[in-house]
Amino acid sequence: MTSFQTIPPEFSRPFAIDDIESKGSSVELVADAEERRRLAERFDLLSLDRLVARLTVTRGASGIPIRVRGRLQASVVQSCVLSLEPVASEIDDAVEAEYGPASNEGPEEIFHLDQPEPPEPLEGDSLELGELVAQHLSVALDPYPKKPGVEPPEWGKPGPAEGAEKPENPFSVLASLRKKGS
Repeated sequence: MTSFQTIPPEFSRPFAIDDIESKGSSVELVADAEERRRLAERFDLLSLDRLVARLTVTRGASGIPIRVRGRLQASVVQSCVLSLEPVASEIDDAVEAEYGPASNEGPEEIFHLDQPEPPEPLEGDSLELGELVAQHLSVALDPYPKKPGVEPPEWGKPGPAEGAEKPENPFSVLASLRKKGS
């Protein structure tokens, strides 16, 4: 039997479900220097100088679903995809998630694009808000950061440069062999 080792999240902020107040609970998460360093490594950033999330956690009338809504703000430095120079940017993005009972259906469950996304399964007695924020940060990052003023190189037409000698056709050797063999 194979055992799996759980990798602890870089930014862990468990929030006990029992701590959700009747009108909702406000939570502010601030990543410390070591958490930011580990997240920067995870997301291949040059640096993550600030990560703050302000969230509200609420319950439905029956206690389920549990909704998390708020905003995350971050200061990141990524590598320019053209020059590899540092590109600093500010992120201000929405965080939204809904948690409900785990589905009884297996992995073959079919999701339809015209239906709302099913809630995340509730597992245990707490929500991992830090990992939720980290996942939203990863989606908010610019996948192709480009330093202002840096332009891609000019690509010419494929083929030999002007004035260059035309390469010999590789099949001309075969043609000469055919003539010799006849």
